[in-house]
Amino acid sequence: MQHNTLPDRLWLKILVGMILGVVCALMIEIKDPWREWIIFPGDLFIYLLRMVIVPLVLSSVILGVANAGSLDHLKRMGVRLFPYFVGTTIISIMIGIFLTSLFQPGITVDASTVEREFLTNNRDVFDNLTIPDRILSTIPVNQAQALLDKDMLQLVVLGIVTGIAFLTIKSKAVKTCRDICEFVQDMSMMIVNWAMMFVPLAVFSLMIKAISTMGMSGVLGIAYYALSVVCGLLCLLCLYLIIVTFVAKRDPLQFLKDIRSAQIVAFSSSSSSTTMPVSMNVAENKLKIDKKISSFSIPVGATVNMDGTALYQATAAIFLCQIFKIDLSVWETVLLIFTTVVASIGTPALPGAGLIVLTSILTSIGIPTGGIALILGVDRLLDMCRTTINVTGDLTAAAVMQQWMGKKKPKYERKSKDN
Repeated sequence: MQHNTLPDRLWLKILVGMILGVVCALMIEIKDPWREWIIFPGDLFIYLLRMVIVPLVLSSVILGVANAGSLDHLKRMGVRLFPYFVGTTIISIMIGIFLTSLFQPGITVDASTVEREFLTNNRDVFDNLTIPDRILSTIPVNQAQALLDKDMLQLVVLGIVTGIAFLTIKSKAVKTCRDICEFVQDMSMMIVNWAMMFVPLAVFSLMIKAISTMGMSGVLGIAYYALSVVCGLLCLLCLYLIIVTFVAKRDPLQFLKDIRSAQIVAFSSSSSSTTMPVSMNVAENKLKIDKKISSFSIPVGATVNMDGTALYQATAAIFLCQIFKIDLSVWETVLLIFTTVVASIGTPALPGAGLIVLTSILTSIGIPTGGIALILGVDRLLDMCRTTINVTGDLTAAAVMQQWMGKKKPKYERKSKDN
């Protein structure tokens, strides 16, 4: 897959756009019809994201499963690696849900004005369904209807089944279908890349729309939300260091020192995929991990192990639930966890992809997707932070696999200078 490139210093341009949007919204009273044109770039950006949700998620989930290589390969290392990835992802989601429920950043936002602007769709009702019915409702019996309704949970299940079929069927047609999926994913990400070209303008207009609607409480709520995400990511980093210490049997401080080059690339690029070559180099040369382990765990981790992204998506979902006064039932919370786990597995390891996949998660539990406009301004900065945690998680997993596969424990060498 080709890696799309983003404009230089995009995070800085987004930050400038966000600040200018807040200042203009607070200092200038914008009246119709000018307001409609000013918020147009932001609405256009949101519509472009919505346009590629279905093809991007479906193709990414299919390729995420198919990239395992073979069923035998998937079974041999996957029996250890996949449960580890799923386990840490579930923990990260629960951290995000817990911290957001504790801090309650959405409570600071006035929901009465927000609903008029952003509440564009009704919630799905699950209360009348039995548990067997709910399980059966995830099966895409009518694929065309699932596409038409944008039922993301059914599409994710369809993608998983299709990916397994790619690994099972021995036919030349599989390569053709896989090439089509790669093309669809590349095409979707290229559209996203085009949209990201004018994202500073979109952030400017969306901040005017949000602040003129919500007032200063919206600014404080979004800042509080961003703080909740960062606190969650720091908790996740501490969890990784605990795993490194007690499971991988390594010095956590030395581990952080060895992987910092990969973390820097991840933070600056916001892409686990772009960072992958650096991660593999760090794993083999710094962490002294066996090449057979690193060559499997790092690429699979860049596709499957998205703990930071999962935490962010869960935090954003609960934050928006708080804004729109939506109380999730136990079943809907379980559905949120399940959907976020599966969706994070299908998230492309590229900048901005997590924001698009978040839309599918919101759709699955009936949260208005228009609410994404509220968090768009800080998404780029949070994307850099969560990608850093994603890459740290990949290298932690490689170190754990080194220990579990019974390989010789590396001996750290103290050096005066880093290579």
